[in-house]
Amino acid sequence: MQESSLGPIPLPAAGQRAAGRFTFTGDEGLAKYEWPYIAIVGKVSGPTVLITAGIHAAEYTGIEAAIRLGREIDPARVHGIVLVIPLLNRPGFYERSVYVNPEDGDNLNRLFPGRADGTWGERFAHRLLTEIVVRFDHAIDLHAGDLVEELTPFVIYRETGDSALDERITRMANAYGARWAVRSAPAGRRQSSDWRRPSPSSSASPWPT
Repeated sequence: MQESSLGPIPLPAAGQRAAGRFTFTGDEGLAKYEWPYIAIVGKVSGPTVLITAGIHAAEYTGIEAAIRLGREIDPARVHGIVLVIPLLNRPGFYERSVYVNPEDGDNLNRLFPGRADGTWGERFAHRLLTEIVVRFDHAIDLHAGDLVEELTPFVIYRETGDSALDERITRMANAYGARWAVRSAPAGRRQSSDWRRPSPSSSASPWPT
């Protein structure tokens, strides 16, 4: 039987797409914001895939790419569930904040796995990870050149030390099709190692092509 929700995000019926907003209840600082999402459920069961963008709020190409994916993926061709959250750094987007979250001045991409009793960014990272990310089989985090940057398209993926998981991550990175791929060692507090999901990050030119 199909799940009716994934964490705080309700799912549409099989073969349908739904867009909406969600929040993290029970935390006044987080709950004053809403995050947009697009959920796509195929008619055939299969893996669950999370696509996120905008953890750096001025990386507009990644945000635009996530929105286009959510709008253009045909539910009839999906086996499983695709969830798109195109804007993670909700406070920073309207402030045109480069690199950091204006709630506490932290780089959200450096705060995972977060803390339940930490700063705004640490609490956000904790809730995103524990309520949403861990429910998915695969995760892709889209980046781009920030407001003052221009980048050649590339993929970053981090080894975890788990050979089976690392093989899946490598296949995902290669499937992206970028000319350049950066492999990181299993150390530090970055997405692929902490989230324990096949989770490459991709960066592209600041201008859609």
